[in-house]
Amino acid sequence: MLPMPNIPGLQSRPPKSDSSQGQFQTGSKPRLKQVPEPRDERSPGQRYKGFKERNRKDPYRLSLFLFTSSTGHPWGRHHGEELQGGEPHHVPLRPHHRQELCGQLRLQSSEHWLQRPDPQTSFHHQLHHVSPGNTQYYKVLPRQKAYHFFLFPLILVLQEREWDHVRGLGEGEDSSQEPVRSGKSQRQGSGHRQVLDRRPGFKSSVELDSLMKTEICLLYRANSQDMETFKTEVYVPPGSNIEFELHYQEMMHRRLGFYEHSLYLQPGRLVPQFQVDVYIFEPKGISTVQALNTLGLQFSDLIKTTSSKDKAHIVFKPNLQQQRKCENCTGSAIDGVFTIRYDVNRESNSGELQVSDGHFVQFFAPNNFSPLPKNIVFVIDVSGSMWGVKMKQTVEAMQAILDDLTIDDHFSIIDFNHNVRCWSEELVPGSSIQIADAKRYIRTIKPNGGTNINEALMRAVQMLAKASNQGIIDPRSVSMIILVSDGDPTVGEIKLSTIQKNVKRVMREEFSLFSLGIGFDVDYDFLERIAMENRGMAQRIYANHDAAEQLRTFYSQVSSPLLRRIAIQFPEEAVSDVTQNRFDKYFSGSELVVAGKVLPSESNTLTSFTTASAARLDMTLETEADTTELDAELAKQQHSFTGFARQMWAYITIKQLIAERSLAPTAAKKRKITQRIMSLAVEHQFVTPLTALLVESEDATERLLADSPKDPKHGCCSGGGLVGGSAGNGVAPVRVVYQPPPWVQMTTPAPPSQAEKGPEEWVVPQQVNLVDNDPHFIVHLPERNMDVCFNIDSKPGHILNLVSDNGTGLVVNGQLIGSKKMQKGNLKTYFGTISIYYQPDGVSVTVGTDGIAMTDGRNNHSFTWGTTAEITQDRVRVSIVKDSRVTVTVNNNTQVMVLLHRVWKKHPVNVDFLGIYIPNNNQYSPLVHGLIGQFSREPEVSVHDVHEGVDPLKKEATMEVKGNKLQVTRGWQKDYRRDTRRGSNVYCWFIHNSGKGFIDGHYTDYIVPDLNSFLQTL
Repeated sequence: MLPMPNIPGLQSRPPKSDSSQGQFQTGSKPRLKQVPEPRDERSPGQRYKGFKERNRKDPYRLSLFLFTSSTGHPWGRHHGEELQGGEPHHVPLRPHHRQELCGQLRLQSSEHWLQRPDPQTSFHHQLHHVSPGNTQYYKVLPRQKAYHFFLFPLILVLQEREWDHVRGLGEGEDSSQEPVRSGKSQRQGSGHRQVLDRRPGFKSSVELDSLMKTEICLLYRANSQDMETFKTEVYVPPGSNIEFELHYQEMMHRRLGFYEHSLYLQPGRLVPQFQVDVYIFEPKGISTVQALNTLGLQFSDLIKTTSSKDKAHIVFKPNLQQQRKCENCTGSAIDGVFTIRYDVNRESNSGELQVSDGHFVQFFAPNNFSPLPKNIVFVIDVSGSMWGVKMKQTVEAMQAILDDLTIDDHFSIIDFNHNVRCWSEELVPGSSIQIADAKRYIRTIKPNGGTNINEALMRAVQMLAKASNQGIIDPRSVSMIILVSDGDPTVGEIKLSTIQKNVKRVMREEFSLFSLGIGFDVDYDFLERIAMENRGMAQRIYANHDAAEQLRTFYSQVSSPLLRRIAIQFPEEAVSDVTQNRFDKYFSGSELVVAGKVLPSESNTLTSFTTASAARLDMTLETEADTTELDAELAKQQHSFTGFARQMWAYITIKQLIAERSLAPTAAKKRKITQRIMSLAVEHQFVTPLTALLVESEDATERLLADSPKDPKHGCCSGGGLVGGSAGNGVAPVRVVYQPPPWVQMTTPAPPSQAEKGPEEWVVPQQVNLVDNDPHFIVHLPERNMDVCFNIDSKPGHILNLVSDNGTGLVVNGQLIGSKKMQKGNLKTYFGTISIYYQPDGVSVTVGTDGIAMTDGRNNHSFTWGTTAEITQDRVRVSIVKDSRVTVTVNNNTQVMVLLHRVWKKHPVNVDFLGIYIPNNNQYSPLVHGLIGQFSREPEVSVHDVHEGVDPLKKEATMEVKGNKLQVTRGWQKDYRRDTRRGSNVYCWFIHNSGKGFIDGHYTDYIVPDLNSFLQTL
């Protein structure tokens, strides 16, 4: 028998078998000892409820409860006392046991399940299967009440060569189900200690084979700082060789504008062949990639990064000498975290839609919007348990957080112990004076007393509700409560479920709650539930030297809300099993991810529609993807995973089900969700809190188990997994019934292949005035059914006024750009920027060849030409068709359309430029003017003396207009509304000399100083 680890309270080895006490060697026939008490005929559930109720009355008694799914009656011994299956066994806790109780349990039967009471369910929660003849050592850490005691499996000593599996089961699960199995292994290496890092991701496995012929002692536990990290300690007998291979798939979450992948490098000794290779492939392209060196300056030159448009390779390969701490040292200097940080190209605010293997994933991470105003109530625990480093770090973090507030933000501070105090009874603006006063208040806090969480949260919600009712805060702002606490409630309402219900009852849909748990002993499970249920998230803050930095980092993630009420939808007939697709808010630098299954269809295109609200702005964004293109591309790549979309869908679905399970109102609902989670986990090979991973050797004679952490104090998985939370009451996958907005309907039906033309929100009428090419003006005179053309020969940089209406407050201006070089002594000019400014709402839309910007003087929102979207701000609506056109509608009666003309980037002369089209039926005031606006009042025009010109194809004539006789030429110009590449010919009478005599005054009279300037009276 192996020596046991030095664990206080445990014997050095299991007790010897004693037949008089009912213990037998493995394989022997058990002799049942008559139990003196009569058999209890109640159901196991009734008996469980009975002893649970007794536990409430005796806070210093631990109860073990045995249950089996077989027809037999399991039994065993606990410290020499015989146990009857299905009966409660009470272990009194003496005063010296109140800090820690250790013991052992040995069971004799074919199936035995060790139970613990679960305060969140109405029945039992099954923990571990114990194989016959084996000893289960456990450790109990008491808390306030007996029904909060939890069993922690500590050491499992296996007495048989053929290992049985240890497996966590959910409620209602059949014990005969097999665990998830994984792969094969190699035979080499030596005794080794390996940290298995499974960040929120797909699956983790350790492949192990060994020549071990003696018994093994294993310890599986969760790392104290990351409940998604597995730490495995393996005792390797002399003469044995093992090798660990870690294979895992990880879903990386975008935070603060980057994806991060971290490798913990702690070899503990010099390694002859040490090499780290990281390969990145992103179909949309990589915008930035960094290899952060936290290992020390001596390794700075050893990290090599090479990258191209869509690939990157990072390598770290120190030799033996470079690994040494000093020239003659035998110890390794490699001890730290090797982190890769990168982001992808984001050409469209509508997000990136990827389709692969019959599944889709949409990544939504816009960044060109102004932040929404914030209303924050900071609720800070100042009870006695916060004394010392916790309070010091919290105060330090709050000083920096308060400095981040702006004058548009509103805030207040509530600190609580057994009493609740408010720095300000109502929200105040984030002015420099208020911030300075709040910082002084924070510095004077002295922690003491108990913890009254319930009253503090009630006060915070009331404060936000009062500000909202009184109109103090902007209706489009984001309101949130940030709770910072390190312990359980001890004053006032202390029942966690009641506090949860109280907060849910008073919390409005537009409010969110974010919970920060400081320290290792905080009830993180409670903080996570209360945050998820109220459209927020929870995060653990470790009480060490960098706790202040952890608090600041968390605040940075939620300090810049950009969008509210986001919905990402798909046509119902195109998709199924869509994950959470409605989100309460989106924060800058984060990412919303939606996944689902793609239904069979004749079309090779999948389209999504995203609606959201920004600062004074409502928008609808459209994106599409080819359903076959990505699979073909991935198949060509060496470092890619073709099944990623299917696995991401399953992973996101499982995480959301786990979150829903924690909030399930009934045991029946919880069991149903549990079965769904386990089915998906087994099908897609995931380690979850309800499933385990069994690792077998090649000959299947030895098995290891990688179990997911189950510590309810530390939590297991984040609920939504996404910054933003759910806008609804649940986060279960939903099937979307989608009705496209009216502007998506084409005026004439188009086949799927024409979908790239996008929405035809406004069909340009035949009667328009337009400016296109270099720049050619075409003025349509509807009463005479005549088109008149002229060019403007001005200089690059000049801004020309096209429409100026002081009566309605509308102005349309265009700025000229020049070609790359002169031709035949002439430099052609084009419109490179068009501005539409509506003064009554203060809204300006600026269209350039590189994108579209919308601003109201305080808020700026940018869109790329890669976006298909509709945006509404006050009385201004902007419709964007990807890489084609922008239509601006003002007050529902005036429209302007801007066309994008792209040229070959390497063209020696030509540049990208814009064309502008304005219908004649726009409703202007009598004060309207401008190069185009003046023709809203059609002038008297007559054309006579038509005759052959110098060019036989172009007739000449005399035009009388505005008291002028002009020599005009019959020719044609291009209208690109229907065909943006080739255009269509528009026959017109051409006016020479930059329209002199046809326009009022000279063209130089229409030059204005800036893009939003009105035209001065001519």
